[in-house]
Amino acid sequence: MNEYAPDALRRLWQAQGPVTACPPDPARVRAGALRFERQIRRRNRLEYAAVAVLIPWFATVAGLALIGGTDPGSTLLGLGALLLALGVAYVGIQLHRRASVATPPLGAPCLAFHRAQLERQRAAVASVWRWYLGPLLPGLALMWLGPAIAAPERWPMHLAILALLAGGCVGVGALNTRAAQALQRQIDALDAQTGEVA
Repeated sequence: MNEYAPDALRRLWQAQGPVTACPPDPARVRAGALRFERQIRRRNRLEYAAVAVLIPWFATVAGLALIGGTDPGSTLLGLGALLLALGVAYVGIQLHRRASVATPPLGAPCLAFHRAQLERQRAAVASVWRWYLGPLLPGLALMWLGPAIAAPERWPMHLAILALLAGGCVGVGALNTRAAQALQRQIDALDAQTGEVA
């Protein structure tokens, strides 16, 4: 009988019993955690810079459209820009609240803290429709609707802009869903290293 037959291999595998995972190397966990924190800080700095530029820009557009415009299209454009300025401010606050890098408490176990940070970031990116994209949609809709009402004869351009806006939102949502899945895989890998492998 061939000792490498599937039945023989299965019996050999079953006979070995439970295998305990090797605990991860603390130095590697610490290095991975620091690398992860740098990535999150870099992402957040870019987001905060965008918030700092977009709020005054949308506020200026809102002021010019609401003060200088007399037609319904200008009013909708101005209201949309105002809502976007408020939406961007809300996004900045939520980004800080949900996805900033936390400082570990003194004496906190590195592995447990890193896992908690992975979970926190996963929850943040998994819910971007609620706190990131959702608050921007009313303002975007009004900013699109204003020019569409003011110049209905340019409907192909308005439809193209609407498609770009919708595609951009769906794309950002999809990228964040993939990021949440990648973070979940990192969490699962940590759990597999510290738990028991059957």
